[in-house]
Amino acid sequence: MNVLSYSPGPVDTDMFTIACEKMVDPKTKKAFNEMREKKTVLTAEQTVNRLVQVLKEHKYKSADHVDYYDKL
Repeated sequence: MNVLSYSPGPVDTDMFTIACEKMVDPKTKKAFNEMREKKTVLTAEQTVNRLVQVLKEHKYKSADHVDYYDKL
């Protein structure tokens, strides 16, 4: 069995939008909105393509954690 923990980065989803609009903590809400304004939020396609690349290159050990922004 091969196990991988993948962190997809900030992804533009309905949940991300709700966080931008309804987050109670002002610092967290500001951080989410800044990501959106600076266009650092990823599309689902971008993060899935990265995961596919990680899986194809298989430069990780089973049970490793790989982040979207990690070098391969």
